Amino acid sequence: MPQFRSLGELQKYLEANTAEVLYKHADVERILAETMRDQVLAVVYAAYTPEEYVRREDNEGLSDVRNMQVTDVQIDSNGKVRLIFENLTTGNDSMSDEYIVDTIEEGIKQNWDNPNGPWSEPREFVEATRTAIKNNPGQLINAIKSGLKAKGFTVK
Repeated sequence: MPQFRSLGELQKYLEANTAEVLYKHADVERILAETMRDQVLAVVYAAYTPEEYVRREDNEGLSDVRNMQVTDVQIDSNGKVRLIFENLTTGNDSMSDEYIVDTIEEGIKQNWDNPNGPWSEPREFVEATRTAIKNNPGQLINAIKSGLKAKGFTVK
């Protein structure tokens, strides 16, 4: 274990290692992705059954965990850690090569070829994901602990 000459050095060490665990530990990302996938199924896909198109779902669609990743970790001056986890799914047709999360979350009608249907209504799966994690944080906490232990920290 390294030696520290000040609380500032210790804080920098802890912040760097915490950020690395949150950004790179596969279990953290997996748990977030599985939770988001569940919320996509419950909030987005359960809202209606498409008749005019076929959903991509787990094949490059909104519920495909391969499109979900930790994109940033920020630690502010008071030590608060902010993990940025995003669904990077891009659209087809009128939204080809554009991220579709905001359109689905906010119900941005002008982004749809046909804005007159249930697909263009807001479906807030990101907030549902955040709420699901807050209501049941155990798996995520355990993944973070596991990552810190793998880095050599003693975690209780």
